[in-house]
Amino acid sequence: MRKVTLEVAGYKFEPEIRVDGKLIRAKKNKEKRMVYVIETEKSELELDIYKWYEEESKLWLLMTIVFYLISLFGILDIKKEKFCRSLKYKGKMLLPEDKEYNTKIVMADYVANELAFGVAGDQIIEDNDSNKYFEDELVISRRKEAKTIKKFLTIGIILVVTALVIIIV
Repeated sequence: MRKVTLEVAGYKFEPEIRVDGKLIRAKKNKEKRMVYVIETEKSELELDIYKWYEEESKLWLLMTIVFYLISLFGILDIKKEKFCRSLKYKGKMLLPEDKEYNTKIVMADYVANELAFGVAGDQIIEDNDSNKYFEDELVISRRKEAKTIKKFLTIGIILVVTALVIIIV
């Protein structure tokens, strides 16, 4: 049985981690770092470390409009990050022996097209070209599109309310 203790430290970029396609949950340790514990029989695991934005889903526009209306036309809406800094790492975790592995992923400060994280402790995580930060252009363009749609919705609602007030009075 192989046991991996994976700790994420460094830059305040909280990525999601999937192992063999399954999202794993983290616990916080006393230093308030995210710690993942993985137990497996396999000697090689697929590892995905990524930052996901809701604008990447298929129903992003519908959900944006629904939450805009629910949040009283954006008044109670949650503010989103100004920048769409992403990481989409896909690699392997190599576990050659049956033992406990202690690995720390140290997130680097954001610099576009530079390494996103380094590995300390047991060097079980493969390094490849997907270990880079980038600005997610899809999310940026969809946020601009959503902002425009919200403006038109607001103007339309104001016009409808004004027309109803004029008709009633």
